[in-house]
Amino acid sequence: MRTVKIKFVDFFEGFDYKNSRIFQILDKHYNIEFTDDPEYIIYSVFGNEHLEYDCVRIFWTGENIVPDFNLCDYAIGFEHMTLGDRYLRCPNYIVTSSYQVLLDQIQSGKRMGEENRDFCSFCYSNRRADKIRDKLFYWLSQYRKVDSGGKHLNNIKISGGGGSWVEEKLNFEKKYKFSIACENCSHIGYTTEKIIGAFAAGTIPIYWGDPEIKRVFNENAFIHVMDYPDLDELVKKVQQVDTDKELYEKYLMTPVFKEKHYIEKSLKELENFIIHIFNQEYEGCFRRSRVVWGKLYNDRMLSMKRLMEHPVIRIMRKIRKITR
Repeated sequence: MRTVKIKFVDFFEGFDYKNSRIFQILDKHYNIEFTDDPEYIIYSVFGNEHLEYDCVRIFWTGENIVPDFNLCDYAIGFEHMTLGDRYLRCPNYIVTSSYQVLLDQIQSGKRMGEENRDFCSFCYSNRRADKIRDKLFYWLSQYRKVDSGGKHLNNIKISGGGGSWVEEKLNFEKKYKFSIACENCSHIGYTTEKIIGAFAAGTIPIYWGDPEIKRVFNENAFIHVMDYPDLDELVKKVQQVDTDKELYEKYLMTPVFKEKHYIEKSLKELENFIIHIFNQEYEGCFRRSRVVWGKLYNDRMLSMKRLMEHPVIRIMRKIRKITR
């Protein structure tokens, strides 16, 4: 097998590249050499180290960030768009292998909930999300108590548990008929694991986020907040499903994905995308402009990066953070 020199940069602290499907695809088809002098870098949004490397750049985001194709040759993200062979829409629940347990749960088709489940779960730690998430919590709580098991708006005590945060949240959500499944923000195409986790737990997701979520997910399998003119009407719908056993079970029996083999198709598209990049002759692999305006743009970003790393600027940023 051909040897490829790669490096992962600008990911969050604790990121395990071996737990990504991108690495697993590469490991399947190539001999991988990790080096500080790579031919290819795979980078994300948690830094700007990628600007230091004049090699093939592959951007991969699990956040609501649009790829900058002036800086990357290829990208994997959330946007519904096409750009030749440079871009693939592949949400993070497909790219990140740790969500396989959730996908397996959904694929099994066993979504019928346990008898006598509690009403609704809410499990978040991030306080900076769109305010609609908290409003949903308060509005639904006027009908029946919503149990919040995360750090944010916590109103119950959690005992036991263990394992990864995904497993803990999954086990928590399994106790409920409904789950509030909201993204941090609303953006077309930005669909994360939140709705996937709710489906896997056998609940009915009360979803807010991607306005075009129904392009992938079956609209009869979840309650879409954006379908209702206001939260009062939404609560009425939830109350209807909650009190009508036949309607509730109909939601649970509806296939999650509109396309039967959506997961398998997405994984194959991801593998083909990665193989296409790495199977090209190296110099022909570049897509971004590296001369004239392309170089000028990159150099500007690189100069800004190095300025922000200056000790004085770092101290000023820390002071500002403390005094906020």
